[in-house]
Amino acid sequence: MSKRQSTLLFIGSLVISGTIFLQMSIYILSMLVGWNVRFNLVAVCHSWLKVVGLSFLEYVLDVFVIYTLLFLIWKMVMHWFYAKRMKKRFELYKENALTF
Repeated sequence: MSKRQSTLLFIGSLVISGTIFLQMSIYILSMLVGWNVRFNLVAVCHSWLKVVGLSFLEYVLDVFVIYTLLFLIWKMVMHWFYAKRMKKRFELYKENALTF
């Protein structure tokens, strides 16, 4: 695989995951605030589950969306914490005479 293909694949995956994250965030905000969002992928899944007759899975979908966003926030906070701690450790080993 060439570098261009790898870059396009990476950018494509970022766009898809960012879109899903944005849709889930908008859905959670619309649940909490009471907005009536015109088009949302999660809301479409909700209505599709109702049409098919699997309305009990709506709650599972809600739990999945909330868990995913909370887990993502938790991982981001922990990554920030560990990066800050690692930066402090690197500062201890920095040689000031050789660093400009």
